[in-house]
Amino acid sequence: MKISTDAKIAALLAVAVALLFSDVLFLGAGFYIRDIYRDYLPSRFILRHVIFGGEFPFWNRYWSAGQPLAANPGFQAFYPGTWLAFLPSFFFGFNLEIVAHIAVAAIGMFLLLRSMALRIESALFGAIAFAFGGVILSLTNLLPFLTSVAWWPLIVMFARQSRWFHLAICLGLVLLAAEVSVIVMTLILIPLPLGEGAAKRRVRVVVSLLLALGIGAVAIIPALDLRRDSGRARALTFEEGTSWSMPLIRPLELFYSHAFGRITDDGSEFRGASRYRPPRLPLIISIYCGFLAPLLAVAGIVMRLAKWTWIAMALSYLLATGTLPVFYRWIRYPEKFILLGLFAMIVLAAMAFDRIDRRFAPFLLLLTVGDLALHINELAPRMPRRFFSPPPVTLAVSGPNRIFHQAEWPIWGQHGIALEGGARTYWSQRTALMPFTPALYGLRTIYEIDINLTTLRPTSDVVQSMWEALAQGAPVRPFMLMGNAEYLILPGRPIRIAPGATLPRYWFADQLVPAGTREEFVRNLATRRWSDRVAFVTAPPFIPARAEVIRVNESANRADISVRADGQSFLVASVTPHRYWKAAIDGRPAALQVANVGFQGLVVPDGAHSIRFTYSNPLFAICGVISIISFLIAIIMMIYHDH
Repeated sequence: MKISTDAKIAALLAVAVALLFSDVLFLGAGFYIRDIYRDYLPSRFILRHVIFGGEFPFWNRYWSAGQPLAANPGFQAFYPGTWLAFLPSFFFGFNLEIVAHIAVAAIGMFLLLRSMALRIESALFGAIAFAFGGVILSLTNLLPFLTSVAWWPLIVMFARQSRWFHLAICLGLVLLAAEVSVIVMTLILIPLPLGEGAAKRRVRVVVSLLLALGIGAVAIIPALDLRRDSGRARALTFEEGTSWSMPLIRPLELFYSHAFGRITDDGSEFRGASRYRPPRLPLIISIYCGFLAPLLAVAGIVMRLAKWTWIAMALSYLLATGTLPVFYRWIRYPEKFILLGLFAMIVLAAMAFDRIDRRFAPFLLLLTVGDLALHINELAPRMPRRFFSPPPVTLAVSGPNRIFHQAEWPIWGQHGIALEGGARTYWSQRTALMPFTPALYGLRTIYEIDINLTTLRPTSDVVQSMWEALAQGAPVRPFMLMGNAEYLILPGRPIRIAPGATLPRYWFADQLVPAGTREEFVRNLATRRWSDRVAFVTAPPFIPARAEVIRVNESANRADISVRADGQSFLVASVTPHRYWKAAIDGRPAALQVANVGFQGLVVPDGAHSIRFTYSNPLFAICGVISIISFLIAIIMMIYHDH
């Protein structure tokens, strides 16, 4: 079988990506900046740990006294790329996921532009500008964005070619990646380039979208169900929703990569932070795609090429700058909408490139390669393998109990945790065990600040209660005890670890105190001193009898506990309450209660008993069947209809 020239070039693009990131694939280096080290690496590790333990990933025991796992779209538990973390080498699989999506982006853009009848040189220009510029490489530290945006070229190509079931599968992958803002941008993008016969095509696009919704059901429906139980159930304020809006003049960066300074590990060289409210580094680290891309895009506008790209660029700019804050109640950080405009700009630039005399094309192509090559390590920096090994400090906090990283709380202000500057910033974060990285080393944490608004509302309530109680003079000890937190991390250079007494994750209360509201809970802790085993409850209290926990066998979604009680007693589980938790005493269902605002309790009768806590979300079985059936339908129809 003869292999086409386009297929050969696509394969060469994949090889080029592998060579550019050979240190990651073959020499043990790894991506690390921003959310990679603090979020995606530990979350992928947790998912791997649960799966290798032989359980379905319902529950995450490592963060915030336990939180839903697979239902949280941040884990991307059902996205196929995530499953590379299950390879024998976890770090290789994680890095391969990133590199593979860079290759998908490059190959997809090349094939899209070739399907638009552009010359090979023009298609290569677009592929290089897209995959090796700021669009894709800025997303190597925002995996849900990378694993979605990388599919855009193929999605547009399949829509233009009326390959509806190919389109359905790619859209399904975007839905499984579950990044809401990219899903919105994808829905905006698809109809724009359809051209003639758009009305008929759009009907078929809707059919493809419905099939894609079926494929993505296993990720989307549980995520929507979780939303009502988390901080995201609350509509954002205008200020929250429009924070991280792109500065109006940021497009100057399209022509000069360092127009506002460089992004370094400590952020000290970026001069544009003050243009954000509040001051910060940009969400999308760079929008630079080579200086030729914006120049050619301007030429494309002058030549009146592909008017749909103009619409995409204008709409993208208005949304990214917060000028049209239509989504602010549901989607934070408008700057990410610039990705849509950058994609359209590169397509337009490639079309203008195609109008250039072919004799100049190789020179301009090499110029673009050289230009972007200077920025690859800056946009996607790597650390050596030893950076990802457990820091020595983990030996000091090892064990089954939890860590409370109070040093990371914003209450400390300028007296907060001290991190080293320059290239040592992330090494300093590693040593400081910043949340949520301890999970990467098998450690559990509690009372973290919920920056993503995904933790359950009882968790948010107990953290807020602690904040208020400490401000009113309450000691931290009761929170350490009730939260199974043995280690307190306090500000220092870089940290101070204060070990102390704690209670196990399952313990019996010796005193029950009524606290019908969170405010009453705070007032009780701030104004009185209580027994170490006090439990604040919303149900009518009673005088608990003496009882003891004899044995605990805990796994990802279950805890089996043997107890003995001298009378009616109250068992406290330092585990976040959620409606999918169930309890049984000696095989008979028992009612769970909320204890200490953010934990669970169970009334235990007199005698020796076997207690089981189980967590199971029934939506996954139903939605999983829908996703599998939808995927099989798409595959069958793709084979027999799209070809």
